[in-house]
Amino acid sequence: MFRSSLESPALFRHHDPEAMNIGIFLTSILQKRQSENPSYSLRAFARDLGLSNGRLSDLLSGKSNVGLKVALRISDALELKDNERERFLLLADQRFEPAPTLRAMTFLESSILALIGTQGFRNDLEWMAARLGEPAKKLEEVIKRLIEEKLITSTGKTLTLERENAAHLIEGFGELSATTSLTFAVNVKKIKDAQRLIKEFRRRLQRELQSGPRHEVYEVTIQLIPVSRPEK
Repeated sequence: MFRSSLESPALFRHHDPEAMNIGIFLTSILQKRQSENPSYSLRAFARDLGLSNGRLSDLLSGKSNVGLKVALRISDALELKDNERERFLLLADQRFEPAPTLRAMTFLESSILALIGTQGFRNDLEWMAARLGEPAKKLEEVIKRLIEEKLITSTGKTLTLERENAAHLIEGFGELSATTSLTFAVNVKKIKDAQRLIKEFRRRLQRELQSGPRHEVYEVTIQLIPVSRPEK
């Protein structure tokens, strides 16, 4: 049995108290135990805490929290000292909000998020429609969804990107392909440098993939194209 009284004080000292939750706390302990014993598994950790594997996974991922009764059982299993136990139990009383669900970002969503990061951005649907070449009504629907999912916030005068939440948006990928698309605000003075980097990357990639036996035919497409339209 690992004694968490040797592990947890540093966790409480080095984490922002407002950002700390049971998932972060338990993840830190699990990582420390695994660093000391590489064979220590998630299954073993769940067993030591008296939890099912699924229940522990939900806690670590932030999909759920625990009630006071379960928190007491976990604190006993971790053999927390009195002050650590008290602070740990407070985490169980925190208002719980599930972590954002991972999903693929649409092209229009990524375009809006990128446009928000440009200089001179205006929280004006007609202005955004002119910059992105999309109907204002369609943009309004997408922005409403982004606000509901807490990916952006609106103060009326401006829109602000919630970077931590937006990081949960992921791109889809196929088993036999590597497809990725990035949409972001850029410094247009760097475009020529970017074109040079793309040219160098294309040559290096071709040399790498054509080395050794060749089995299949693949296509590589690299595009650097403007999404927003210059202001008139």
